[in-house]
Amino acid sequence: MHYVSHGNGDNLVVGLHGWTGDHTHFDALAKHVPEGSRLVAFDLPGFGQSKAPDSWAMEDVGRALADEVDRLQGSTLTIVTNCSGAYPALKAVPHLVRKADRLVLVDAFAYAPKYFRVFTNQSWGHHAYRATFANPIGRRITNAALRGQKRDMTADFKTANHEHTLAWLRSCVDIGDCRQFANVQLPTLIAYGEKTFSAVRKSLPMWSEIWPHAETVQLSGAGHLGLVEAAAQLSESVFAPATVKGASHAA
Repeated sequence: MHYVSHGNGDNLVVGLHGWTGDHTHFDALAKHVPEGSRLVAFDLPGFGQSKAPDSWAMEDVGRALADEVDRLQGSTLTIVTNCSGAYPALKAVPHLVRKADRLVLVDAFAYAPKYFRVFTNQSWGHHAYRATFANPIGRRITNAALRGQKRDMTADFKTANHEHTLAWLRSCVDIGDCRQFANVQLPTLIAYGEKTFSAVRKSLPMWSEIWPHAETVQLSGAGHLGLVEAAAQLSESVFAPATVKGASHAA
């Protein structure tokens, strides 16, 4: 998998972007990497400069990701995810040889909202997807409907490989809700934008149910892309020692 590295410290932070993104979604956070830390931002399989996986099943993507992370040097490991990047991270954690010290989930969905499931319908879902995201008029209408967000939420679709983005979405829908990750017991921070989607807000109690030890933080003024819009605030938690920010290890 392709990745870009920022900084050269021993505190390793791995960044995993969300749907349609790539490593550049971590550029804003990279500006805040302190001395002693290193941020490694990946292009997940099928995105950016990483080739499509042999299997889109999230379990397989997670295993491949674990292999990549295990090759990286660092005395501590924090995994930071945005949106659906949480899924391969959580699937990777059990397969890591060097265990993660902490998770930071930014605007992570705990379930697949109905509007995502529309695009994965086996009969006509791909037509709905292309009308919405592969068509410039559809993107304009979609972005207008999301006018509460600060940024163009369909910008990445302009250059996206639509076969890959749809395959990724299907894989995200197929894995179900967050309850399957209850056994992933690590110090965890769940960050969400103050003006994010309602489905992300509805996800918060679901994450808290399986991880009562998790800390939550609201990213002031940010929408769904809090990773970009609130990078300075987020960096205070991402690069802090796990013993200072986040919950204690659970048994």
